[in-house]
Amino acid sequence: MATRASQHALSRAGTELYLDDLGNAVPNEKLSAEKLSAEDAWISKCDLDAFAADIKALGKTLAAQQGDADVRHLNKIVCWQRACTALGVATMAMPLGPLPFNPIAVWFLSLGVLTRWTIVAHHVCHGGFDKCDTGGRYHRFTFGVGSVYRRCVDWLDWMLVEAWNVEHNQLHHYSLGEDSDPDLVERNLDNLRQMPALLAPVKYLVIAFLTVTWKWFYYAPNTFKVLSLNRMRREADPRLEKLSTQLQEDPCVPLAAAHAAAAASLVNLVLAELLTNAHAFLVVATNHCGDDLYRFEQHAAPRSPSFYMRQVTSSVNFATGDGRGGHGHAADCVDFLHGWLNYQIEHHLWPDLSMLSYQKAKPYPSPAPR
Repeated sequence: MATRASQHALSRAGTELYLDDLGNAVPNEKLSAEKLSAEDAWISKCDLDAFAADIKALGKTLAAQQGDADVRHLNKIVCWQRACTALGVATMAMPLGPLPFNPIAVWFLSLGVLTRWTIVAHHVCHGGFDKCDTGGRYHRFTFGVGSVYRRCVDWLDWMLVEAWNVEHNQLHHYSLGEDSDPDLVERNLDNLRQMPALLAPVKYLVIAFLTVTWKWFYYAPNTFKVLSLNRMRREADPRLEKLSTQLQEDPCVPLAAAHAAAAASLVNLVLAELLTNAHAFLVVATNHCGDDLYRFEQHAAPRSPSFYMRQVTSSVNFATGDGRGGHGHAADCVDFLHGWLNYQIEHHLWPDLSMLSYQKAKPYPSPAPR
């Protein structure tokens, strides 16, 4: 974790960021360290302006390369996602042997839901294909919005598309690691983290519960809350000052089971929802938590040198593609199972690029210090 001094340095605007005096930072009420700790010493040796220039240049190069190949790659991933969902639906009414559920159906239904969100919707809603010729099918301003039909066909999940666009695309990406980041894991789980060791079993039970329910219990209502507050601010709603920030969502999940096939389908769908929650928790939450990730008290100007450095020091990558920066079916299989969230650093540096561009970016020598 960063010291207060290094947090302060990295939070200043790019044009004001000079690191010559970091070694003897003057403490004040917000600074608790006069010198950088050993793990933060790299900050004083880093040329953030050169780093930002490298990042911007690489982003422009990758964006210029996008075109038909990216659309073909997207269509392939969409076919894989739909095949998972179709296989799950085709087998969910059939119990497997003596089991009251079908693990094949559960797995493929779960994977279909996860990849529709984390790969297709995620990159489309960021504008990753806005400049590619998709016939308007995969554009951030039309995907999943405008009608119930588009919502059902494009991305039918627990979160509203509009709510996701505000909470994730705006607040999370441009306030990464700050107190205003709605997905700051360290803060959101602070009560659990502060539990005494004696209550460790309770902590693990709560984590287990959240792992399989977090999209319903946390993400759907939280994104809806953020969307509602955003609309109220834009409309200067006088109720905003008196309104509690704990907005609630009225869940409505219609369930029906009339015979054995319907009952089996219901069991498999519920298990698939639990599994896709757990799968998403593993590939989403782990991208922004860890003792070596930085947290910041002040805001950094978007696309400033400090901003780009934060995207690296507050994000985590996992094994990507074939491990050598290559593309192809084998690499896509690895990234598909990760929901393409294993390129988290690349995604935070260039959120409006395609999945294929992140694979292309991997072989480039990284200017980052870690």
